[in-house]
Amino acid sequence: MDWRIVDDSEQTLPWDGTSVGHLQVRGHWAASQYFRQDETVCTTDGWFSTGDIAHTDRRGFLKLTDRSKDAIKSGGEWISSLELELAAQSHAAVAQAAVIAIPDVKWTERPLLILTLKEGCTIDLDTICKHLQSYVPNWWLPDRLEVIEEMPLGATGKIHKQSLRERFL
Repeated sequence: MDWRIVDDSEQTLPWDGTSVGHLQVRGHWAASQYFRQDETVCTTDGWFSTGDIAHTDRRGFLKLTDRSKDAIKSGGEWISSLELELAAQSHAAVAQAAVIAIPDVKWTERPLLILTLKEGCTIDLDTICKHLQSYVPNWWLPDRLEVIEEMPLGATGKIHKQSLRERFL
């Protein structure tokens, strides 16, 4: 399999470990469409768009950072919902964390952090942001925090982000 990382304009990004974009693959084993969907997701030159956000370092190591439907595009830069969730979950008060994109006039999208807390714990936006600063860049910090009683889960036990989008957007 061959792979490439492209920006929103389909321009190939360098293998520098920092240029984050859409993962595309090509090869004999690559699909041309998703299951039960009629339209192809391949580019005109045969690259399959995986729906993943990734980057490749100089040595050719590929790192998947998020799914494109979950990543947040803020001011033209990607924020990984996965990395932000993992950082939030490392706080002692947090039981579960989810991050979704919310519209923003200036930045297009910004992260909304949604948490469930451990029994007897409380947290506010300033406290969680102070904690997150040791894990993620400052511009990734959420502008808004929602604490909920129970995280909606799908059939596989994963957080059902579509339910969160419906609730908070």
